[in-house]
Amino acid sequence: MNARLLPVPMTTIVTTDLIGVTRGRSFPTDELDHYKAAGIGWVPANSALTPQDVIASSSPWGLTVTCG
Repeated sequence: MNARLLPVPMTTIVTTDLIGVTRGRSFPTDELDHYKAAGIGWVPANSALTPQDVIASSSPWGLTVTCG
C-alpha cells in the first residue's frame, strides 16, 4: 500500500505576553468553528512562563506552580 500524506490547512491563534514573547496554538482550519465556540484552551500557566519556557515558581498574579 502506498499511502500519501496530504497537506492540512492550519490556523494559528497567537498572543504576545507581558514580556514580549509571542506564543500560539495551531489547529486544522476546518475545526475553526469549534474553537470559536469552545475556545482554544489557553491555560493560566502561560502567564507564568519565563522567556526560557520555564514555569516561574511564583508570579505577581498569585499563581503558584511547583517546579520539579
